[in-house]
Amino acid sequence: MSTLSTQDKLLDFISQNGLGLIRCTLYWDSYLADPTGYSAKVKATADAADRYGLRVIYAFMQYNLSSVFGGGGFPASLVTSTIGPVANYATQLDAKKAFLRVYYDSPVIPDQQAAFMVNLLAPYKDRASTYGYEVFNEAPILADADHEKLKAAQENVANKLLAMDPDAWIVATHRHLLYSDMSFWNAVSIKRTIPTTSNGKVAYGPHCYWRPPKVTQADFDYVFNSISAVNMPTIISEWDIETFPADPVKMKTVIDFFKSKGWSHCLYIFDSQDKYRTCFNASYDVETTRNVWPALMTAMGRTQTGAPK
Repeated sequence: MSTLSTQDKLLDFISQNGLGLIRCTLYWDSYLADPTGYSAKVKATADAADRYGLRVIYAFMQYNLSSVFGGGGFPASLVTSTIGPVANYATQLDAKKAFLRVYYDSPVIPDQQAAFMVNLLAPYKDRASTYGYEVFNEAPILADADHEKLKAAQENVANKLLAMDPDAWIVATHRHLLYSDMSFWNAVSIKRTIPTTSNGKVAYGPHCYWRPPKVTQADFDYVFNSISAVNMPTIISEWDIETFPADPVKMKTVIDFFKSKGWSHCLYIFDSQDKYRTCFNASYDVETTRNVWPALMTAMGRTQTGAPK
């Protein structure tokens, strides 16, 4: 989320150019660092989405679980109060596993996570732009039995969100394995993690990244068929084809398939200073390093309208 005025211009621009869904990523630790400023940015995004006819999925993000591990998501204070100092563990992976064991074996942290999301997002529950909530981005699991534990944790958070906003969709993202017993794309295992919610409105939200040399039709077909096998409403929460330069023909292959299935999808990353994937640079001009935006417009069969800046 960028500065308020630019966020408004950016959402206006992407709406004019045929896009209708955004995924607003939420970092709990960033919120705690500046609750007032962070809440203002969420509000600016919701206001602009309403103004320009966009739908929003509010997504609980974790990258390496927490800033304690060099990422962001769960507050550092929560991690250390739960498992003690990370330095006490032989490796960071051991510390991550200890935190995840508490997450999956006790409702305490999911309860706190739900309280954070409800507190932050309650003002937007009746907005026309609010489509739903993503419970846990790229949830890592440690063992086969954690499939059911992830399901229970997602149900805990999801049903608390639905008590606030009964008509919302819940997005359950792809589980990420910290063990190697089963296929990453195994549909039977994935379905074991999908929460049962009070309103029954649950979508599967996988992430699809094709990195060279895995950008062939066979590679696309493998992923497409795996997602189709889950056989439920689907929002591709993140996707990208990481070629240099961006390839509009391969982008069109992906977009056409998503459209044929009726799946919504979010290209990742859109609004970022990460030039490896981003559509727009820090000055809000179209990023030319990889030409993602022009390739996307070509793949969609559109000519750019206006400018993001």
